[in-house]
Amino acid sequence: MGKWWKRNSFEVDSGVAELAVSSEIAASRGTVWQLISDPEYASLCDPGVLHAAWIPGTSRGVGEMHVQVLKRHGREYSSVSVIVELVPEQWVLLRGWGTVNPEDRYFQRLTTTECGTLLEAGIRGGSGSREWDRAMTPQRSHELEHLQNYVDRVKEVLESGWTPPPPPRVVT
Repeated sequence: MGKWWKRNSFEVDSGVAELAVSSEIAASRGTVWQLISDPEYASLCDPGVLHAAWIPGTSRGVGEMHVQVLKRHGREYSSVSVIVELVPEQWVLLRGWGTVNPEDRYFQRLTTTECGTLLEAGIRGGSGSREWDRAMTPQRSHELEHLQNYVDRVKEVLESGWTPPPPPRVVT
């Protein structure tokens, strides 16, 4: 899983560069995980997500794929991501398909704190790819801002009282 990331950090380690943001949330790690790991709730965490779903036929866990229909800057597009690494309620690493840079990996990490949970979200990429050596290029600055909006929105949703719905009842 690598090392821990700092809020709004940029680090290069072993040829891998990382951008990360974080937010401390007054909710349990399990509750935060339920919100961020289910594509059904993606639009709660990112208002730009119009629809998101698990792709049937893909395995659950590592190899699981999600599709999203997003609206950014007035344009709609689709995005597919696959889970590359997963430790439930702790860590997920995703690879986006059809992204500008196929070397990029997106991660989320949860850490229990005295006040609840620290949610860290970020991007990892090979040093030198798409100017990774210059952390704050306009594209990276925009991605960092988007990630910060995401973790802040997760915090807002959870601290406003969101709870996952109960599982469906099975009628026999």
